[in-house]
Amino acid sequence: KNYVEPFYQGSFTIDLLWKDPHPNPIRALLIVFHSKYLQLDFKFELYVGILFRVLIAAAIVSSFIRFQTVSNVFFIVLITILSFSFASVDQLHWSVMATANIGFLLSTIFFILFSLYMKNVYSSRDFKARYWYYLIYTEFFFFVNRDLATLAMITILVVLFGIAIFERRKESGKRLLVFLLIFILNYYFFKTLFPSPYTKNIDFLDKLINLFGHLPDLGKTFFLSVLSSLGPELIYVKYSLLIKVSLGCVIFVVYALLIWKYLSKELWKKNLIPMCFAVMPLISFFMIIWFRYIPNIGAQWNHVPSRYFLLYQLAGIGLIWMLAMVFNVLKKESLCIALSIFITFLVLVSEFKSIEKRWVNLERVNNDRAEICKHLYKTAYGEEVFNQKIAKRAFNYSKAFPQVIFMKENHLGFFSERNKPKYLLDIKNIR
Repeated sequence: KNYVEPFYQGSFTIDLLWKDPHPNPIRALLIVFHSKYLQLDFKFELYVGILFRVLIAAAIVSSFIRFQTVSNVFFIVLITILSFSFASVDQLHWSVMATANIGFLLSTIFFILFSLYMKNVYSSRDFKARYWYYLIYTEFFFFVNRDLATLAMITILVVLFGIAIFERRKESGKRLLVFLLIFILNYYFFKTLFPSPYTKNIDFLDKLINLFGHLPDLGKTFFLSVLSSLGPELIYVKYSLLIKVSLGCVIFVVYALLIWKYLSKELWKKNLIPMCFAVMPLISFFMIIWFRYIPNIGAQWNHVPSRYFLLYQLAGIGLIWMLAMVFNVLKKESLCIALSIFITFLVLVSEFKSIEKRWVNLERVNNDRAEICKHLYKTAYGEEVFNQKIAKRAFNYSKAFPQVIFMKENHLGFFSERNKPKYLLDIKNIR
């Protein structure tokens, strides 16, 4: 609606790439490209997104090996499994989630550059070149994905604030102020350059009262989100909410223990990537609570929408990375061995159940997709009455009829001969 319709109507301008509630010009260009050359074939988006997931895994695993003084094959395998993240099955069949990997790759590179810069600072090497690489990339990041760049920059500020408190040195405080200035200048520059046409009047006091009225739900939702960082599929197992929340509490204690070991051994001086990975989902969680759970826009208390799994699993990767760093320092301490076994068990169980679930439900999902597509296809040609409930299952948007008609008139999606699935070829006498 924001890009394809203006493109076909001749009113598309380059600034439309940034006129979205969550501006993402790279994905917008992808949509325009495959609508023109592939008749809106969303499989193309899916393949591009999966390619970016592979690039993310490659960036994370290669950085993990590079930053480790001793590379343990066991941890490399575990990091690789979680980096590919098959448990987040939405990225394998939902193109919007698949292309979210573009932003996550940008964030991963951002944290890698920041960590390289900080490593040079603490090793007394020449860090000016690393600083300029980071600064130039920051401008690019804000330009192509302001939302994620803002989140990643806030993550770095929180990390630097924690280091400043822990070190209590003037240099740390000065560095924090410099990065804060960089963030403020970039945020307001790009916000002014590409103003959002969507404005919301947020009643802060009403939201705060609403939040305090749901504190028990906030706690349970938090621990479920913590659980999803290592075992997303465990959210859906047929156990009571209490058991899932309790398991999330245990994992939270593991996070606290490893972060404390990571800080007390001053391991951040060697590598800050795992800390950034752990902090970013935490900040995201509270932002999601504020904008989605209050007042219940796209999310419900005591539940974690699957679209957030990719984000929360960054924390799981950070946790395993910190465990590997602590393990290298403490060697064969029994605590490290026990935590390694526990985390491995959770990850493997979740991944196995995810693959099993996808295989078992594959036929049902395909039949469901065929039913939805047939209805929308017949609706566009006036053979059936538009059903909002079915449309909502397809678009997550009940008032999708104008988009269906637009696709039909421009021979896009399954209305094009190129992209028409086999089950629509059986529908006769429709012109």
